[in-house]
Amino acid sequence: MKINSSIKTLSLARNLAISFALASSAFSASAASLAYTGIGSENATEYSFTATETGDIIAYFLSKGSADYTNTLGATINGVATGAVGLNNQSSSFGDSLNLGFANAGDTVVFTLNVITTGDTWYSNKSLNADGGNHVYSATLSGNNLPFSGTYVAFEDLAKNVGSGIDLDYADEQVLVTNITTVSATPTAPSVPVPATIWLFGSGLLGLAGVTRSRYKAS
Repeated sequence: MKINSSIKTLSLARNLAISFALASSAFSASAASLAYTGIGSENATEYSFTATETGDIIAYFLSKGSADYTNTLGATINGVATGAVGLNNQSSSFGDSLNLGFANAGDTVVFTLNVITTGDTWYSNKSLNADGGNHVYSATLSGNNLPFSGTYVAFEDLAKNVGSGIDLDYADEQVLVTNITTVSATPTAPSVPVPATIWLFGSGLLGLAGVTRSRYKAS
């Protein structure tokens, strides 16, 4: 088990630069603007995450919000747990890092939230969650005076079926992750198939128009 392991693929100079950037007020302000705005409602947007390049997936701790439960972060790559678990939301400091594992470009990455208080495990892939709920909110972060681009990932640690107690603020474990590409998809209503009779009717009208045009030319 790796807990808050150091970044092996980055130089000491870059580590210092990243730490400084994370501690800057500019980043704090930009991170705040990424907060989930639909508090009280389940996030309707679902996400899939893939490795952008071949290399390590690094997560940086941002905040626990007002979370009372104790959570840790983990990940699977192509469905296999990496074994890296850390960034305890009650004891981690802003900017602490966790190497979630090595991935090849295009590998599928699923983030896991281990809720130590309740024993629940929530996934960034909604279909894997026992309560059928979406427990993650994400946004892309680029620029903002940072020496790198990253992805903001924030978890809701309460089960969907706890009733009125769930706050759905998606702020209980907030991290910034590098080397991740996000694809979001907001479910839409399925298209309604057109009955065959309508197609036949339309074809008949087109055929009639063709006949009429031929007669007009003949005259």
